Amino acid sequence: MNEIRPIFPIPLGVASLAEGMTEKVVDAVYALQKKKAYNYDDNLAGRMITGEQVNLPHKHVTGVSEWDSICKSIIDFVTKETEIYVSNSMEAHQVPMDKYFKGGIRLKLVDIWSTIQKAGDYNPIHTHSGFCAGTMFVKVPEHITERAVVKEMENGVFDINLDGSLNFVYGSSWRPENFCLNGSYRVSPEPGQAYFFPAWLNHVVYPFTGEEDRISVAWNFELDYEKMGF
Repeated sequence: MNEIRPIFPIPLGVASLAEGMTEKVVDAVYALQKKKAYNYDDNLAGRMITGEQVNLPHKHVTGVSEWDSICKSIIDFVTKETEIYVSNSMEAHQVPMDKYFKGGIRLKLVDIWSTIQKAGDYNPIHTHSGFCAGTMFVKVPEHITERAVVKEMENGVFDINLDGSLNFVYGSSWRPENFCLNGSYRVSPEPGQAYFFPAWLNHVVYPFTGEEDRISVAWNFELDYEKMGF
């Protein structure tokens, strides 16, 4: 055996929201939550005890000043960073762009929403629709961010912190016949940190303890075939 080559890597994009914007997003989400017309629980992929999911309109003015004042900035951020993520991922994987995307990659934002979760709430393993997706935490209980995701104890045993963590999963649950064709990547959520990934990639957000809310924003993009000349 000369070498082992880990092939078919899955690109995960990471970007940070501009400083000061997370607080504005939190205020906007709470303001929209009060407007029952923006309840998005019917599209929920999570398990809620007392939390709620809120639609973040991107095609019309809501009349909710907290959201209307930052809507364009948030949409521009997720759109620009998603385009960079897709373009760089394609380049890294040596995809012949001229062959498959003659008019360049054009993306269409399908939907964007926020999830307000309280202690015990979680998102079970799921995927998104469309071409690529993303998620961003804007409010995270302090005790979650203060703990390392994986910490080595004095006796050499590793303490894996699942409390409120985001876990990306590739493959089915481990079985001997799966060999090495599965894996997971766990991150501890931080306010303003955004993640971009293929829509088909399984992921789960674990429940957490404490009295503070955990608020995230998520979105789905699809390819805009019309603008790409198909």
